[in-house]
Amino acid sequence: MKPIYHFGDVSRPLLHMGQTPPLASRLRSGGRGAAVRERLAWLFSDNSLGIRLVVVLLLMSPVLRGGWSCVIEGKREACIDGPAKRAQTILDELGDLERAWVGRNGALPKEIPPLRVMIYRSKGEFQPFQLISTNLGLFQSGAGLNWLMVYDTGEGALRAARHEWVHLAQHHTNPALPLWLEEGLAEYWSTLEVSGGQARLGKPANDHIRLLNQARWLTAEELLEADRRSEFYRDERLAGIFYAQCWAVVHMLGQSPEWRGKLEAYAAIVGLGGDAREVFSQTWGRSFEQAVEAARSWVRMGAPGTEAIALGPAGERSERSTRTLDATEARILRADALLAHSMTADAQILIEEAARRAPGRADVAAARGFVALQRGDKPAALELFETAISLGERRGPVLLERAMLLRETR
Repeated sequence: MKPIYHFGDVSRPLLHMGQTPPLASRLRSGGRGAAVRERLAWLFSDNSLGIRLVVVLLLMSPVLRGGWSCVIEGKREACIDGPAKRAQTILDELGDLERAWVGRNGALPKEIPPLRVMIYRSKGEFQPFQLISTNLGLFQSGAGLNWLMVYDTGEGALRAARHEWVHLAQHHTNPALPLWLEEGLAEYWSTLEVSGGQARLGKPANDHIRLLNQARWLTAEELLEADRRSEFYRDERLAGIFYAQCWAVVHMLGQSPEWRGKLEAYAAIVGLGGDAREVFSQTWGRSFEQAVEAARSWVRMGAPGTEAIALGPAGERSERSTRTLDATEARILRADALLAHSMTADAQILIEEAARRAPGRADVAAARGFVALQRGDKPAALELFETAISLGERRGPVLLERAMLLRETR
């Protein structure tokens, strides 16, 4: 069944689930009164009042209580289980990347759905989206919303976000690339640096260089024939060398004086369905095996050289707003992300928890309706959508699904 990709529109985010710290968990449960009395008694005891006030304020912050924040700007939003500043940084980085991509490759289609970036600081929260434990990001397309899932490990999160955004751009412009080229381009662009109104493409990925100088390289045939079912893509021991080698070949093709200048043409032709090996030979006049050997030498040299590229137009400035989610909205957001990746059972657990903790809310009833719809229970979905609307729900996706279900029952 086609997944339901989002409960609400970008202008009103419905946000995430996280592992709740003990204090926040108690304050949000049936023991709320006892927890409050305990904290007040501690606060006004004989010890230093000033220090205790600071600690209480910290405990109330999103960082420590596990709250989610969302930053919304035009057709993009970033949601994080913590303070909004980090989400703003990642949105800014992706905005710079988009301008650089447009400056190099041309404008993206205007009909691309809005983007939601989910930034997880909890490994347990992010784990369901990982194919292997070393994955730090994931892109999921949707009819109404594009998703980027990122595990926030610090600087690595920015690179993972750029990598996944490139997959988004590829999906909407050139979705049929061979896997080595798709992943190689995403890694190549992931180290982009923007400063002073100019972007530099091709900064060496030192982690890849170290690995490639130590490990056995895949053969040209293994690299060329790899797909998403291959052990090179799915096996944790082999995926590192696969990604590193994809990056190395693309970096060499993009930066080496002997090879550069033809990468975009090759991608355009092979993306239309041409045979990857044959088109490669036609484009460069050399074999793919020769390119892999050249990449090996290129890496031994340290993958030198970067390329300056002009930024595309900034576009119309959109107003940016920030919103902190309540606990129910956070559970719905997390469930929304799980549904987008067809993890219906996990999403249902979160939504039923939200229903127990906050009965009678329109957004909860709507979320339960989307879960029922993804399970294939259309009568239950219609009833839940009707309930949500009676409680004041007026968002487009809910009204649309209700209308479609009503038409099917006639």
